[in-house]
Amino acid sequence: MGKPKIDRYTIKFACASCGAVYDSPEEAEHCFEQDSMNSPMFIEERLTTIGEPFPVEIILKRIEGNFITEVACYKISEKQKVNLKIE
Repeated sequence: MGKPKIDRYTIKFACASCGAVYDSPEEAEHCFEQDSMNSPMFIEERLTTIGEPFPVEIILKRIEGNFITEVACYKISEKQKVNLKIE
């Protein structure tokens, strides 16, 4: 038994966002840029009340292109006083 012969190496380039594989780094970079442009963005609104250090409600709006496509509302349900040491 001899060593296996390697005829050639093939170098591929992967998109850092979705993992798609391409023959050139330019194609992988282009895919990454497209993924970045198409990924959703979020706008956050914090609703507070006078005298409260924490928001009582947080509204997240998902933006795709020029449209708000989803809205999620998180309301405070509980607040506790704690004394935890940070190490």
